[in-house]
Amino acid sequence: LLYATYIGGNDADVPHSMIVNSKDELVIFGTTSSQNFPLTSGAYQTRFGGGTPVEPLGGFQYFNGSDIFVLKLNSNGTALTGSTFVGGNGNDGVCRTFDFNLVNYGDEFRGEVVVDSKDDIYVASSTTSANFPLVNPVNTQYGGRQDAVVFKLSSDLKTLMSSTYLGGTAPDAAYGLKWAPSGALYVTGVTRSANLPVKTGAFKNVISGVEDGFLAKFANDRLEQLTYLGTDSSDVAYLVDVDQEENVHVFGLTRGRYPATTGTYVNA
Repeated sequence: LLYATYIGGNDADVPHSMIVNSKDELVIFGTTSSQNFPLTSGAYQTRFGGGTPVEPLGGFQYFNGSDIFVLKLNSNGTALTGSTFVGGNGNDGVCRTFDFNLVNYGDEFRGEVVVDSKDDIYVASSTTSANFPLVNPVNTQYGGRQDAVVFKLSSDLKTLMSSTYLGGTAPDAAYGLKWAPSGALYVTGVTRSANLPVKTGAFKNVISGVEDGFLAKFANDRLEQLTYLGTDSSDVAYLVDVDQEENVHVFGLTRGRYPATTGTYVNA
């Protein structure tokens, strides 16, 4: 055992995703209901935004509502080198899974953190805050019930470099995230919104079922393209990755008859 530590305050604290940066520092994203969650000097947000009491899963009670936290430990785990809240006055970082038909265990705590070549930090998650902190957003308006959110923090967790809602007028959630060496950022998740910001030339420009997966591409912190992914039934996209040619691979679930391409392995 190289190191182990507690991280949290006097209420519920749950880690959701982690990644190691180029300095061997561990970056963790999660949610907390602790107003005294450990923060570092100069952190971007030192005020707990709050929310309404919620119990996403049995035994995990957020009595004060929930905020997102992002923190960083040094390479040997002996020091907290950065820690901040990110959130508004609603519940942030916890997915309202009862808004969706196709649900997997743990979707309440889904979302992801990644880093880029400069060790700046990206997070994809969900929010019910109408005043979620935004910086140069693609969408300034909270759609209602729940929106996906995507934001970028400086590597020292002192500056919110970009932040946006990603959703429409029905429930939306961001689950997966991937940064590519080209500088592009890919975000995937689930939506019930028929008015996502799809651009001309998208693979699938309309929602076709009760809920579809979606895949968005950001370049230079701006939305370059977005497409729906799915059938005429319920679909969800969970994870995203890119290959050496930056072709995008998405992993998810469907209750519909998903099209299988000719010549590929199929077990239907």
